[in-house]
Order: sequence, then structure tokens, then C-alpha cells
Amino acid sequence: MGRSNRLNHAGYLWAFSAITASPGAKAHYQRRRDDHGDWHAAGQRNLFNRMLGQLHHCLKNRRLFEERTAFPAPQGPSAGGGVGNPAYDSPPPQTAPQRA
Repeated sequence: MGRSNRLNHAGYLWAFSAITASPGAKAHYQRRRDDHGDWHAAGQRNLFNRMLGQLHHCLKNRRLFEERTAFPAPQGPSAGGGVGNPAYDSPPPQTAPQRA
């Protein structure tokens, strides 16, 4: 299976802009670099993959993006990246407007 160069480039730009504009995305990227030893490109790819999952969740459940839910603060040194975190597991508090 081949990679889509357009998707790859869009992901690079999306992740890069998120790292510079979103405190939660920057913290996630930095944890990947510090805790997992990811190099820059690997950390950025991981962030893009996570953001794709969040986009899918928002579209599937008709929810607005909520940064606090998408990138919860770590619960300590042994935080599992949001796994089992009630703030991440619960649905976002806002819903998308319903169409008539």
C-alpha cells in the first residue's frame, strides 16, 4: 500500500501548526519526544495520527473539538497519554448544531 503524498504533506502542515498554536498539542508532541525518545518527524507523525483520530471522533459523533478533552493534562509521571483518563474518555461538553 502506497502513501498519499498529499495527505502526508497536509498532515505535516497540520501537526506543525498545531505544535506552534495549541498548548495541548505541543505538550503531547514534547511528551513523545521526551518520554518515548521520538525524533522530530516521528513525534510529528504521532501527533498527526492522534489528531486524525480526534477529527474522526468529532465527525462521527457530531461534536465540536474541545482541546481540554483532546489533550488532557497528564495526571502525574506515570500518566498513560490519556488512556483511562475520564476527561478524555467522556464525550466533549459541546455539541454541533443540529440541522433541520
